[in-house]
Amino acid sequence: MPADATIQNALIVIAVALSVQTALMVCTVIAISVAWKRAHVMFEAQLGRFASRLDELTEQTRVAVDALERSSTQVNTVLTNAGHIVRTVGSAISTPRAMLMAGAASAASAFSRWRRSRQQYNATAR
Repeated sequence: MPADATIQNALIVIAVALSVQTALMVCTVIAISVAWKRAHVMFEAQLGRFASRLDELTEQTRVAVDALERSSTQVNTVLTNAGHIVRTVGSAISTPRAMLMAGAASAASAFSRWRRSRQQYNATAR
């Protein structure tokens, strides 16, 4: 052991500083581990909230896609039915047109025969 009192005081100060530094390091490690656990718990809570919001958004998106799918199916059905109706109306219109033309020709023929018979009747009546 050194004989000088100054060296002894310096060693005591170094020992106390080392003890204080060790105590501060232990406190720092404890504080960091507590902070890490709190951050982990907070992160897990935030992640849980985010997951629940994401699930809600996914469900709403699924409902919207289903509604869009149903409406597109209905539109397709309406357009298919409209196509059938247009074809039916077209065939119904084209058939009577031919019948109308035949009827008009027949009526014109009957009218001309009637006129001829009226003219002959008027000619014989004079």
